[in-house]
Amino acid sequence: MSQQRVETSNSDPEFEGYKYKSYEELRDGRVNVKFAENIFRCPYCRDGRDYTYPDLLRHASWIAINSTELKEKARHMGLEEYLEIDLHVQLLSEEKSKKSEEIRRWGDSHMATVMDLREAMIVKFNSDVKMMQVKANEQLKKITLEYEQSILLLEDRERELRDRERRLRTREAINESEKMELDNDKIMNELLILEQKKAHERVLKLADDQKREKLKLQHRIIKLQKNLDDKGRLELEINRMKGAIEVRERIIDEDFHARKKLELLEEDLKKKEGELEGLEELNQALIIKERLTNSDLQEARKELILALKDNNARARIGLKRMGELDEKPFLAAAKKYRSVKAIKSSSLWEERLRDPSWHPFKIITINGDSKEILDEEDDHITSLKDECDEDVCNAVVTALKELNEYNPAGRYPVAELWHNKEKRKATLKEGLEYLLKQWKKHTQHGRG
Repeated sequence: MSQQRVETSNSDPEFEGYKYKSYEELRDGRVNVKFAENIFRCPYCRDGRDYTYPDLLRHASWIAINSTELKEKARHMGLEEYLEIDLHVQLLSEEKSKKSEEIRRWGDSHMATVMDLREAMIVKFNSDVKMMQVKANEQLKKITLEYEQSILLLEDRERELRDRERRLRTREAINESEKMELDNDKIMNELLILEQKKAHERVLKLADDQKREKLKLQHRIIKLQKNLDDKGRLELEINRMKGAIEVRERIIDEDFHARKKLELLEEDLKKKEGELEGLEELNQALIIKERLTNSDLQEARKELILALKDNNARARIGLKRMGELDEKPFLAAAKKYRSVKAIKSSSLWEERLRDPSWHPFKIITINGDSKEILDEEDDHITSLKDECDEDVCNAVVTALKELNEYNPAGRYPVAELWHNKEKRKATLKEGLEYLLKQWKKHTQHGRG
């Protein structure tokens, strides 16, 4: 605001009256300056010209400085203050809401695509692994069968040589050359048996190696099923290639074409690993961005809870202290049995609920999923059911479950947005809509 405008504002009460009236009409919505997206008009000029927000602000400032007519000058000064203070904040809020909605829609669509790709890659990878296992088992069976057949042939040959030896020894005259030949045959046969045993040991070692690789692949599959993005797809591809390379190195013949194919697989594997590193960096950036967004939403929810802390309990949206013991069932029991014992038990259960060492819950597993439920055999829970009405039991159990969910460490009630009509937790959107509606009612009553 220029020096000339400041002097006018301080010296002329009539000027101040016009300016305040103009600002109040604009602030309360009785006079409108926005007619469409990014289209604004001056309500005090008759030409009906369309402006952008910056242009309208410059127009109001120019008239406020240069106009010689008192009323026109005051109105445009009020318009300038409204544009700089109220409308500017409103435009920033609308822009932020649009960006948040666009980010949410994009995230939902991207996650659905990632899940579909992940499922397809897992199915294909499992199929490839199963096929490799079948081929490896068939090859192992074939090698084992050949080994057993060769052992049988060698054993037959050994028996034949022993029979021949016995026949020769029964003779009175043994040909020396035949004896040497027999000894040589025995030595060669023993060497063949030893070599065959070594070959069999190598086959068994190869089978053990394949079993260990199979276990490694299964562990990798379990880890991959926990990922929900392209990183999972690439890791599946990399593990499949590693498995193919290892199986080929042990099973295929050492011919030229197989080696070339193995080299191509190794090159492709290096490319995929490089692509995986890039996707991991992108994944980390998205995780950081999502955490910042969640932090903003939590702060907004806390501010909304503070704004509604003095709200009427009969209002549609209000606050509920999660973990606070409802005393109504205890009062009803006291009236029903005409005894103050129920009132005293209310204080007793209030103290037990605040005790962090009392945790009457247990973990059960259903279909592989772990779930925490109330331990019905707990001593305090058993005495509660034996000594109190059903309504009292339900009130204690409800408060206990709420504390376990919202504040298991501190064990004291915490405020939460609550939909009183539907008896459920209210969303952030519902709380904001309710607060905006109440503000509009308040401003309408103020104008009336």
